[in-house]
Amino acid sequence: MKKALLPVLGIAAMLAIGGTISPAMAQGGACLSPNAIQQAIQSGEIQSWAAVKRMAGIPPNFSEVSAVEVCQRGGQLYYSVSLVSPSGEVQRVALNAVDGSR
Repeated sequence: MKKALLPVLGIAAMLAIGGTISPAMAQGGACLSPNAIQQAIQSGEIQSWAAVKRMAGIPPNFSEVSAVEVCQRGGQLYYSVSLVSPSGEVQRVALNAVDGSR
C-alpha cells in the first residue's frame, strides 16, 4: 500500500511547488531519446518539430520554453513542449508527431 502511494505523493509534491507534468508522464508513456527522434524523422515515421508546428498552425513568433520531447501517448508518438506567446502566456501542448493534430 505504501509503495502505491509514493508516485502519487511525488506528483502532488511537484504540483504543490508549481511544477508541471508532461502528457507522457500523465499517460505513463515513454519518451524517445534525441537520437531516436532523429532516426524516426529520417525514416519518415514522424515529421520534424518545425513541420508539425506548421501543420498545427502555431505562429512562428511562439517560442519553445522547454525541451521538445517525443513521447508515446495512446499508442502514438506526440511532440510535447511548452510554448510562450509574444504576450508571455505559457501553454503546454502535445501534438501528434505525424499530422500535427492535438
